[in-house]
Amino acid sequence: MLITTANFLDMLRFGITRTAIVRFLAGAEEKEARQLIGSNYVINLFSTLILVLIVLAVRYFFYGAVSTSGFVLFFKWFPLLALINLPFNNAQSVLQAKMRFDFMLILRIINVGGFMLFLLVNFFFLHVSLTIIVYAYLLTNILTSIVAMISNWDGIRYIAKATKASNKMILDFGKYSTGTLIGSNLLK
Repeated sequence: MLITTANFLDMLRFGITRTAIVRFLAGAEEKEARQLIGSNYVINLFSTLILVLIVLAVRYFFYGAVSTSGFVLFFKWFPLLALINLPFNNAQSVLQAKMRFDFMLILRIINVGGFMLFLLVNFFFLHVSLTIIVYAYLLTNILTSIVAMISNWDGIRYIAKATKASNKMILDFGKYSTGTLIGSNLLK
C-alpha cells in the first residue's frame, strides 16, 4: 500500500508540472528555461510540503484508525519518501523536456533496478522483515536523488530564477493536464 498510494500522490504532485514543463521547456531560450526549471522545483517543493503536512495531520488526528489500517506504512513513511524523491522526480521532468532519455533511463535503472535487485536477493537469501524492505526502498530513492542532484539534472540550482510569471504559466497549464492525467489513470 505504501508504494501504490505514494505513486498515486506523486501523480497528483508532479502531474501539475510535468506536462507543462515538458511543453514549455521544449521551445524556451536559456534564460526562460532556467526560470521554468526553477519554478518547476518551487511548485513541486510547495506541493510536496502541503501533502506532507496533510498526511502528518491525518496520521496525528486519526492515529487509531491509521495504525490499524493497511495504510499504516504509508502514513509512517510517505512524508520522508516524498521529500527524498523530490530531486529524482524533478530530474525526470527536466530530462524528459530536454529529451535526455538516456539519463532518464539511468535514473530509472538506479531506482527501480536497485530496488528489484534487493527484492530478488531478499527473496532467495536474506528473508528480511517488511521494515527492512521499506528501508531498502527509501535507500534506493535516496541514491537516485543524490545522483540527480550531483549531476545537476534536478534543477535545484535554478530555484532563485523562478518568477511569478513562470509559476503562473506552469500552474495554469498544469491544472488542466492533471485532471486529464488522473482521469486516464483511474480508468485503467
